[in-house]
Amino acid sequence: MMNSNQKDEIFDPDNELEKWLESLFLDPNTSFLDQSQFRIDLYDSETEMIIEALLPNYSSANITIFINDSHIIIKACESSGQTRERTVTFPFVINAQKVNATYSNDILEISISKKQQVQPKNRQITLT
Repeated sequence: MMNSNQKDEIFDPDNELEKWLESLFLDPNTSFLDQSQFRIDLYDSETEMIIEALLPNYSSANITIFINDSHIIIKACESSGQTRERTVTFPFVINAQKVNATYSNDILEISISKKQQVQPKNRQITLT
């Protein structure tokens, strides 16, 4: 039988993810980066995390997505040569083979599967 202390120590991925999302959006640096680089929004579903990045006036050829363990790095290069970049660090290792990205109507959408039972690998994502 479990006492209340043991129950509190059980890892709950949904609770950990909720805490992570809350801390991310309460971080003042997030708002600063939304204004100085580009805005991102995160959505959580049962099977995946979704990042939406608002990237007006970019072509998909000028947007790069790179996965490194638990980080997703989004780079957008302007025609002037200026690069804007955001990094999102997740509380889990990202399965690079289960990430898809699309860019349409100035919105980059990256879908990340929550199924993560893999060895970490680096990968660049091609936009479709």
